Amino acid sequence: TYTLKNKDKKYLKSYYETLASVQILTNPDLAKKTLDIGRKVTANDSPGIDNHYTLLYSTYYLKKKNYQKAEFYAKEALETSFKNNNHFQTIPAYMALSELKLAVGDYPQARIFAQKALDLGKQKGWFLSLKPITDLLLSIYKKEANNKFLLNCSNCIHSLTTASAAIRSSSMNCAIVLKIKSYRTV
Repeated sequence: TYTLKNKDKKYLKSYYETLASVQILTNPDLAKKTLDIGRKVTANDSPGIDNHYTLLYSTYYLKKKNYQKAEFYAKEALETSFKNNNHFQTIPAYMALSELKLAVGDYPQARIFAQKALDLGKQKGWFLSLKPITDLLLSIYKKEANNKFLLNCSNCIHSLTTASAAIRSSSMNCAIVLKIKSYRTV
């Protein structure tokens, strides 16, 4: 058997992370296998490596619409980043939670997590991380606005339908009354 050296593990870590990231978008079922293998190969190296895989698992389950597991892994990644005082991984964990809340339609929570990521990025001076966060916030605001618009339209349509039915009913009543009156006069 061949024992992997730290240098080999570093390359394998990058390989499996990159491969899994691409597969999550193209072939999620294969991505799960890649994540499992990558996590085993690099197990016990450092909490940061494990935390990155945890975030990838969250993304995988979000893509598969298994929101409960996606939330479990995103929260685990957030807790690990706090425990290890690794703020660099706190931002992706907040973003994972924000994307999850966006997917399930919990816009206020999605905004809170995205805003926490944005605040931390500004505080630490990690300006390159701000663009994806502001893009996420923008998509949250757009979806929230669309949802409110659709709800308002739905309420308007319901009101119009109700009003139309009332008018039809009223017209029928008028027609019946007119018919009754015409019979009486004859």
